[in-house]
Amino acid sequence: MSDDNSLDSIQIPFSLDRSILPMSVEFNLPHRLKFWDSVVRPWLKKYGYTMYEFGFYDNETLHWCWMWPSVNIVETASSSPGPYAFYDKAADPNEVLEMNPPPYASDSVGRSEIQVLQTLFKKQKLFAENAVPGIIPIIDLLPFGGHWLVVMPRWGMNPRKPWSNTVGEILVYIRSLLQGLVSLHGYRIVHQDIANRNILINHFPISEEWDSEMRPNLRRDGRAKYALYDFDLSRIVPAGIDRLSYKDFPILTDELDLLDDFLLGQYDFDPFACDVALLGLSLVQITGVGHHMYYFLVPLTDKMLTWEVEKRLTAQQALCFFDDMFSELTATDLERPPALREFGLDVVGYWGMLSPDQVARWAHMRSPLRPRWRRFLHLLCKNRIGRYLTHLVRRMMR
Repeated sequence: MSDDNSLDSIQIPFSLDRSILPMSVEFNLPHRLKFWDSVVRPWLKKYGYTMYEFGFYDNETLHWCWMWPSVNIVETASSSPGPYAFYDKAADPNEVLEMNPPPYASDSVGRSEIQVLQTLFKKQKLFAENAVPGIIPIIDLLPFGGHWLVVMPRWGMNPRKPWSNTVGEILVYIRSLLQGLVSLHGYRIVHQDIANRNILINHFPISEEWDSEMRPNLRRDGRAKYALYDFDLSRIVPAGIDRLSYKDFPILTDELDLLDDFLLGQYDFDPFACDVALLGLSLVQITGVGHHMYYFLVPLTDKMLTWEVEKRLTAQQALCFFDDMFSELTATDLERPPALREFGLDVVGYWGMLSPDQVARWAHMRSPLRPRWRRFLHLLCKNRIGRYLTHLVRRMMR
């Protein structure tokens, strides 16, 4: 793909500082939309891509916009071959509240996002559907005046809504995410921001997801697909470095702050193990908060979240365990409605759901109780001064 030399002089007329809140006055939404409409829209048209139409509302304290397809979705089919999504038919445009700036990838701020996307774009061509399993497909990467525009299919948010009707539908969802993480780690990519908000489904609804009639049908027919996306915090392990011994300090997110890994004032972390724990946390959230749990997910999530990081499952081991257990299920098991449970995020509570035989079978996957020193250090690091002192001592001991 050749770059267009005429684009070299293009200047992005707004700050790319992500600390600026998208809905704030400083974000200057009208100015940004004018740039995308007057500069980017005609440029994309040359490549065969048509941007959504948009409108916006602003006053002295608040800016927000909504978007709708430029084509008449009533006259087009409700489905397209992959990588595109299914969507509901309706007479009105599908208006979507835009809460975030368009994503961008830039080496100048120290991220690896463009290398990650280029790697996935190259690797997905090895698969029959031109998509890495469990990863959002990439349609195109377009160089744009020293920046990159990443073209992806529009998929839908909140993939767990409405709730699944069978255990089998939940397990398909979980396996897709495990596949995605195995693929990333196989390419030496650390995601670092695995969370329910960064998981998509190949369907976007016209109305609220809870009211969707198509999603249950897609799940029932085996056509629903799920994918990880959002690689702005991702990184690739540099060539020549042993992936197994690679240590790094990640950018902290709300989910990382829930893991044992980051509550003891440490400096060095295994980012691949953190990814596994983040996915384990996501699975517990959708199986606990979402009231869905199946028995072998108890040892699986426990071993993905264990505080003994060196004994945590790798992504590949987690997928292999899942597949082994899945092979034992019958058609009746898969068609069973999900049980309603409410244990929150504490995996320990889920072990009480298992029979004595099941507990004995998977005893080797059960996390031991945290030692007293660890619990004390955890409490100490909850305090800002305690965390600072712990960091200081650890730095002196390095």
